[in-house]
Amino acid sequence: MQLFFLFLICSGLAWFISNLSESFPNTIVLGLDYVNPPDSLLMGKASKNSMEVRLEAVGFQLLAINLRDKNLKIDLSNVKKSAGLFYITPTDAKRQLQQQLPSGVQLLETDGDSLFFKFYKVLVKNVHVLSAISLNFAPNHLLDGPLEIIPDQITVSGPKNEIDTLMSISTEAQALVDLKDDFSIEVNLIKPDSLENTKYSLNSVQIRGKVSKFSEMVINVPIEVLNLPQNAGIQTFPDVAKVLIKAKLEDLKNISPTDFQVFADYGTLVKGEQTSLGLYIGKRPLSVYSAEIIDNKVDFILKRE
Repeated sequence: MQLFFLFLICSGLAWFISNLSESFPNTIVLGLDYVNPPDSLLMGKASKNSMEVRLEAVGFQLLAINLRDKNLKIDLSNVKKSAGLFYITPTDAKRQLQQQLPSGVQLLETDGDSLFFKFYKVLVKNVHVLSAISLNFAPNHLLDGPLEIIPDQITVSGPKNEIDTLMSISTEAQALVDLKDDFSIEVNLIKPDSLENTKYSLNSVQIRGKVSKFSEMVINVPIEVLNLPQNAGIQTFPDVAKVLIKAKLEDLKNISPTDFQVFADYGTLVKGEQTSLGLYIGKRPLSVYSAEIIDNKVDFILKRE
């Protein structure tokens, strides 16, 4: 019995191999990849992305075609145009497909349809990249200097109606927490649905930042009063403002009250309704991360001369 089944299997295998060595037609579906659009034009939509074709080849070749990637290319560099329509004729499509098939495989016929395309005139421009990442620092740490986006601009190309008013592209949102050290991350760029036919020169950018440890101290800065009435003097209580500043330790060592200016504007008073003036910082060193007046109001006495 076992010998019979072995004979049956061998006979079936011989029959299968014999059939694979014979030539016969077969219908398959080929995927279409469109390449080389005309200069200054961007392809939008195609009438189809696959095509049913009839091939003739020996069984081994047909089996190989069915097992491999069945996408073939359609070259658009010589696409025809008539009455505002771009198209490739069935004859041209068949010729291009035949050139990409293995030797011995004959393309008998296609579905007979022309391929139609929608093209857009390409506009090319540079746009700024905006960061959408959020930074959260470990205690007593800060961003030392500006955030770096590399590159800070990309080139976009697409239909005028999509990118004519486009001025910037944003990165994806990402949160960095408990930052203590310098960082460098790659972040993808967002492509809105409204830019369906627009292409980016890059799909991501690098964002870098330098993180430093900071200290803080309080300094006393003399208060200057602006817009006093003519022939009048003023006495503020107190005459200095306490300012809490944060900066790197090495920068704090070189900071003095003369690096700051604190102002009170008498011109903002409503006559007879206020007895105190608001304070604000008018000047501070660039090396200071933050500066905050601890008590931002001051009492005063106006003196007529």
